[in-house]
Formats: sequence, structure tokens, C-alpha cells
Amino acid sequence: MKTPLPRLARRSAFSLIELLMVIAIIATVTAFVAPSFNSIIVGSDLTCAGQMIGDQMMYARQEAVTKNQEVQVRFYNLSNDATKGWRGVQVWRIEQTKTGSVAMAAGRMLLIRENVMINADAGLSPLLTADPHISGTANVPGHGAIAYAGFRFRANGATDNSITEANSFLTLQNAKAQGPVPANYYTIQVNPVTGKTTIFRP
Repeated sequence: MKTPLPRLARRSAFSLIELLMVIAIIATVTAFVAPSFNSIIVGSDLTCAGQMIGDQMMYARQEAVTKNQEVQVRFYNLSNDATKGWRGVQVWRIEQTKTGSVAMAAGRMLLIRENVMINADAGLSPLLTADPHISGTANVPGHGAIAYAGFRFRANGATDNSITEANSFLTLQNAKAQGPVPANYYTIQVNPVTGKTTIFRP
């Protein structure tokens, strides 16, 4: 007479075919969901980068009004970095001394996230070249000599006279986006009179 097997030993398990089917289903669902996750991540990075630049603009305007002096917002073209493009922003105060005006950094250069950059197209980011007085090359620690451009706030909170409604904005996009107008973007516009910013999203 045979001894019956213990109850646990007789319990059936998943077959190899069943496991392969489950893996195939998971892979299929992942393939459909992955683009949505990528889009969410890009959108989140654009929002963070746009808010950072907007905060720097508001900080610069506040400094200009409270310190009663000119303050510049500079954007840097990190051509020496692995992720090239307009990806840096920094606020500078123009201090008046006995020998003339001197530009003093009001904070360190902040980097936009690697997969986001300011679109350099003149039609999408005219603010990069709107103020002809704010451009040149600067030595930034860790980056070397890099080009910069930007605009300035006057002591009354308004921008320079060269800034108008037509050239007072810049556009951020995914660094890998193709074409003149990206599908997903973040545009910041500065009001030339009040210095306040407005955001545009698709």
C-alpha cells in the first residue's frame, strides 16, 4: 500500500508556458505605457526648468527694485559640456563704484536639467538677443569660457528699452526635440513695463 504524498507536494505550480505568457503580457503593456511615461517626465522637466528661470527673473526684478540699481539676467550657452546648448542662467547686479560700474554675480549659475534647453531660434527665443548690451564671454568655474546673452531690469522694475512685446520671451524645449517648433514647450514672457512674467504651455 502506497503512502499518500503530503498535501503541499501535490499542489500544482505554474507551467513554463504560463510564465512565458505572463512575461509577454507585461512586456506588451510596458511597450504601450513607456511613451506616456517619457512624455510625463519631459513635461515635468520642462515645468521645473521653466519655473527655475521664472524664479531667477523675479529675483532679478526684485533686486533691481529693492537695491535701486540695474540687474541683469544672463543665459549661458554651454558649448563645452556634453549636453550642449543654452542651459545656464545667472543673475548679476551692476554696482556703481568710484571708477565706474562693475558687474557682480548675485548668485551662482544655475543649470537647466540635461534633457531641457532654451531654443536658440530667433523666432522662439528673441529675448536671447533682444538686449544688445548683454552679451559676451565669461569664464565660469567648471565650464571654461562660455558665451552669454540676456536682458536687464531697471531700478523701476521695467526692462531695458530694447525689450518690447515682440521680443520679450524665450522658449524651453526637450533637448532632443526635432523641428523648428517642438511638440511640447514652455514659453516665458517678460512684460517690458512691469517686469512680471507670463507662462505659455501647449
